[in-house]
Amino acid sequence: MLTDPPLPPPIADATSEAEADRSGLGLGRRYWALWSAVGFSGIGDGMVLAAFPLLAARLTTDPRLVAGVTVASTVPNLAAVHLGALVDRSDRRRLVTGVELFRAVLLVAFGLTLAAGVRPSIVTVFGVVFLIGLGRTVTETAAQVALPEIVDDAQLGRANGLLSSAETLSEHMAGQALGGVLFVAALSLPFILDGVSFFLSAVLLAVALPAVAATGVVDADVNRGIKAGFAYFRRDPVLRPLAVTIVAFAFCQSMMLAPLVLFVTGPLDLGEGGYGILLAVTSIGGMIGGAFAGRIDRAWRTDTILIAAGLFIASGYLIAGATTSVVLVGAGLVIEAFWVVVGNVASITLRQRVISDGYLGRVSGIFRFLIVGAFPLGALTGGVLADAVELRTPLLMAAGVQLLAISLLGPRLSRAIRTDPRSNRS
Repeated sequence: MLTDPPLPPPIADATSEAEADRSGLGLGRRYWALWSAVGFSGIGDGMVLAAFPLLAARLTTDPRLVAGVTVASTVPNLAAVHLGALVDRSDRRRLVTGVELFRAVLLVAFGLTLAAGVRPSIVTVFGVVFLIGLGRTVTETAAQVALPEIVDDAQLGRANGLLSSAETLSEHMAGQALGGVLFVAALSLPFILDGVSFFLSAVLLAVALPAVAATGVVDADVNRGIKAGFAYFRRDPVLRPLAVTIVAFAFCQSMMLAPLVLFVTGPLDLGEGGYGILLAVTSIGGMIGGAFAGRIDRAWRTDTILIAAGLFIASGYLIAGATTSVVLVGAGLVIEAFWVVVGNVASITLRQRVISDGYLGRVSGIFRFLIVGAFPLGALTGGVLADAVELRTPLLMAAGVQLLAISLLGPRLSRAIRTDPRSNRS
């Protein structure tokens, strides 16, 4: 039996203000404040992704320790369910602004330490990266939970799509490029500017997120609340097939991505610079996908979007793996990136529509945990296939596994969505 009651509604003045702000076809002031916060925070996260590995490479020549930076940044996702429970039971405005301010102070202090000539230990770098990643998990989860309070149900697809485009542009393109350039100019600069970006994000989030009343009615036992979240997830007829489908997609994507650099620098002979350019072009596909996700959400049912996304993603893998033409490989990866974003937006939007108030943070954490768990398994599989057969094999195998997953899981997912009234747009 689910014992964890939902949160009380937002306080009256914040609710009326949010309803007035999101009325009509526009997304409203609160939404655009959130969108801007995602952009500023994304620039900071992107600079972190570029600058911390570069710093680690200056501190040690051990590739295992340098790779540990990436591990430290992803470890917080293992606590996604607990962090989701924190989001469910907290005043999200206070929580995320506090987290962003903490990240700002941490990075500015770290950057000033570097500017003073202090050489940090690699363990200190791991710790800072971990804390930054922990904060990112909280803010991203809170943004997903708060979005239905900020925009109308019919606008959720568009709103999620534009957020995804902002994240792609700010983090994967502008942020990482700035991080590398600034690090070369002065190694303290990207960290200090990261902190400034998180401070701006905190200010905008304070504007964007409605305040939530005190959560005293929520069960004080956090573990019992988490168990209630898992019980809710297991019993929901839509969430189970959705999770299995999305995890299968994540497995295939990581199978393709893990050895991709070897395929691009080997058979394609693009070199390291060409690999970076190819990733940038691929990111443009994802950014365009976010811009069109809202239109696709309005035109198609969610099950149709997810099945179509799976098919198009598989076709992108197939196109990229069946040739050594740089143009065709690029086209295949752009198709893949476009439909990955469209499918991700559809999945997030569906969860926002069907999950009851007070459970969205925990269930989003469950999805995040499962997806993160699928990535190393897929990456390991891709590496083994590339070594045992040839470098294009992971791309072709990812296409085959994805098509098999769609054929097996698609009909069940479609039935679950079409027969559930919650998935209908209000």
